[in-house]
Amino acid sequence: MKYSTIKKKKKHEYRAENEKLERENGQLSELNKQLTFENINSEHEIKALREQNYKYCKLGNHIRLKAENNPGVSRYIDLVNFIDRLEKGDN
Repeated sequence: MKYSTIKKKKKHEYRAENEKLERENGQLSELNKQLTFENINSEHEIKALREQNYKYCKLGNHIRLKAENNPGVSRYIDLVNFIDRLEKGDN
């Protein structure tokens, strides 16, 4: 086989491999964009859940403190019992 024939064949192989890699790169770039978008959304959801959890804990602690300072007021005790049932997972 002549050198020029081998060179053309290799050039064709390299071009085909390059096109394949470019297609794969495009697909991976799209996947990266999608995953980045999902990650950003997840971070926003996590932040919102942390804020809700903080508020829930703060409210629960406030109600427990009220119940401790006002043992004769049944509504605080009822609320503490309700919070305890929620935290245990009872209905």
